[in-house]
Amino acid sequence: MVNVVAYSQLTFFKVGNVYSEIMVNQKKLVVALIILSAVIAGYFVYINSSGDSKICIENKKCFVIEIADSDYERTLGLGNRDFLDNESGMLFVFEKETIPGLWMKDMKFPIDIIWINSDFEITGIEKDLRPCVKGEICPIVYPSAPVKYVFEINAGLSEKYNLSEGNRVLF
Repeated sequence: MVNVVAYSQLTFFKVGNVYSEIMVNQKKLVVALIILSAVIAGYFVYINSSGDSKICIENKKCFVIEIADSDYERTLGLGNRDFLDNESGMLFVFEKETIPGLWMKDMKFPIDIIWINSDFEITGIEKDLRPCVKGEICPIVYPSAPVKYVFEINAGLSEKYNLSEGNRVLF
C-alpha cells in the first residue's frame, strides 16, 4: 500500500510538472500573440498614414496622391518618370494662391493638369499635355486665375471621369 501511495504521489508530481510546463508555454504563447497583434496593428496604422494620402473630386473619382510641397519637389514634378499609375496623381501645394507656370520638360508621358483654388474648387483643366520634343521650344502653361493646388494625372482621365470646372475637391 505504501508503494501505491508513493507511486500516486510521484505521478501527482509528474503531472504537476507537466501542468507547470503547459502553463509556462501558454503564457509564452499569449505574450507572443500580444506582440504579434501589436506589430500587425502598427503595420496597418503605418500603411494607412504613410504616403497613402488621397484626393477625391466630388463623388466622381478618388486618387492616391504624391505631394510636392517644396520648391525642389515641385521643380522635379513627374519629370523623368516612365509612367504614372491610373489610380495616382501628383498634387503640387503652394503656400498661397499663385499663378504657377508648368511645362512638360523631361516628361515621358502625357498628362492632364487640374488647377484648384484655395476654396478647393477646380478652376480649369489642361487636357492631354504632351512631353516636350528635344530641339523645340517647350511651352509653359498657366492657370487663368490664381491657384493654391495643381493636380497632375494621366492624360484622358479628366475626361474619363467627367471632371470639370466648378467641381469640388476633397483631401
